[in-house]
Amino acid sequence: MGLLGAMLCYALIMKKKGLGTSFLNNILFVIAINLFFGFTRSGIDNMAHIGGIIGGYALARGLGEIGSRLNKQNRLIYIGALAVMGIVFLIIGFSRSTSMFY
Repeated sequence: MGLLGAMLCYALIMKKKGLGTSFLNNILFVIAINLFFGFTRSGIDNMAHIGGIIGGYALARGLGEIGSRLNKQNRLIYIGALAVMGIVFLIIGFSRSTSMFY
């Protein structure tokens, strides 16, 4: 879902430039199908799906626009900070959902 969030970011940028309307519609359709199955089937965590979409979108947006404006050293610091935040979120997520290891 994180990759779909990143693709959604890219598709929205392309739509603003007048390209990729069908690409955007396809991504939204796949996201909708995944969320539908999450709501109708047991054992699927939609909050993780939604978090993945938001995280992928935010990461793509940050690396794409903000990252391109930075010099090389600051870009490495920015990417490192994003990686540390991702690791912290993973640790928090795994510590809160111990049921997946049973």
